[in-house]
Amino acid sequence: MDGFGSGSPDTLRNWSLFLSGTGCATGSGSCDYCLTSITGSITNTDLLMTNRLARFGIVSSCGAPKNFPGTSPNAGIHYDLYSFTNTSASDACVTVLLNGAGDIQAGLYLNAFDPSNLATNYLADSGGSTLTSTSGSAVGPQSCSAEIPAGAKFVVEVNEINLGGGSTNYTLQLSGLPCPPPVLSVQTVQTNKARLFWPSWAGGYLLEATPSFTPTNWTTITNEPIVSSLKYNVTNGTLTPTNRFYRLKKP
Repeated sequence: MDGFGSGSPDTLRNWSLFLSGTGCATGSGSCDYCLTSITGSITNTDLLMTNRLARFGIVSSCGAPKNFPGTSPNAGIHYDLYSFTNTSASDACVTVLLNGAGDIQAGLYLNAFDPSNLATNYLADSGGSTLTSTSGSAVGPQSCSAEIPAGAKFVVEVNEINLGGGSTNYTLQLSGLPCPPPVLSVQTVQTNKARLFWPSWAGGYLLEATPSFTPTNWTTITNEPIVSSLKYNVTNGTLTPTNRFYRLKKP
């Protein structure tokens, strides 16, 4: 007996693993992304789509995709469109996070977007919008995710909820696509000391140094990085010799 019912000692009978999106607690600083945030605005001069996605409070995700939710019978809705490509050699779970001052929503589509037929190429949406609670959907930033095949193009459309709602500013953030190589920066902080820093989204890289390129003898710097202002920071002790070269290496 192991205290939890019958069975052999040290035998794992049943288990579950639940994963959720990363949250940033108050005071911990903002979450970092390797992809640049998009800032846009829905205006009365933008393109028009015949209607918009219906909101039923069901979020699309890579682990739980949903069928096309249908449309809401609007006379016309202004929208913006952004195109991206999964440049990796494997499928990618891409997450879209939309935030805005007005009432807006976003949808993901594979290859192309047809403003007159929203069911064509539909992939995902959050089931809600940023200001209106419908069927239990959350009010505030809206997110959803979808599997994008290797090398495939996909588009994100952002639209207003009601026609002619005026100018609405928003930010659109993507994650899940391949990150570019991080840039390592070096700053002198004291005589014979240096601060080395790189983006905090670039986890898993080793910081290495060598006193000369001829011959090259890279050694790993073991100082533990400190995360501050969305950067990994390492401040070296006294540098001997004073000439030293640095690099980030992915194991």
